[in-house]
Amino acid sequence: MESLLCPCCNNNVEDSNHVFFTCNVALELWNRIEMWLDLHIPEFVNIADMFEWIDEHDGGSKQWRILNTTCVTVIWILWMYRNSVVFDGTTIKKHQLFDMVKKLTDGTQRICRFLTFSAGGASVMSVGATFYFAAGAPKPSLIYRFRWPGCSSMTGNFFELSPYLVMSSLKHNVEHLTLKKNPSSWNRLFDLLFLDNPIGTGFSIASTYEEIPHNKNIPVSNG
Repeated sequence: MESLLCPCCNNNVEDSNHVFFTCNVALELWNRIEMWLDLHIPEFVNIADMFEWIDEHDGGSKQWRILNTTCVTVIWILWMYRNSVVFDGTTIKKHQLFDMVKKLTDGTQRICRFLTFSAGGASVMSVGATFYFAAGAPKPSLIYRFRWPGCSSMTGNFFELSPYLVMSSLKHNVEHLTLKKNPSSWNRLFDLLFLDNPIGTGFSIASTYEEIPHNKNIPVSNG
């Protein structure tokens, strides 16, 4: 690792809270979201703080669903941008981030949450999940978990089955990532639930390194 500094701003030591909430890139995006929603958004300390603020709103209201979907989409887009800077040399431009959030949240009823639970009464783990309501009348539910343990189900979410797909193209020998509506989305037939499984995969996080499974038998036994 060449540096502990945030690759997006090079001003502070990188951790998840900085990338999502206090980095200059994150602050600029949250400010634009605040103006777009015409709603004051407080300065969050961490993801738990963000969800606590969301849950202060009526859980059955349209506003709650908009806040929930939009905020988690912001987190996902910031993570994509960070990885783009680190691994691809900034294939996503800062001015594109807000438009990407709007595209992902416009016209699609979607809930993304970290499902938090306790293990052994002490540690707290979070399971990354994304849920899409089926289009039209109520339909059966389908749970998608990637077939190889340790691989994020967000691969199926953003590249295969969801209402919007992340597309890659080359322009002047530079890769550009865009969103494209998926005419073959599986939410035409099902409610879709994508789970990052097991703990330690994708957005499913453990509170300690020891809680991450290190052989195939543990995830299988956990179902």
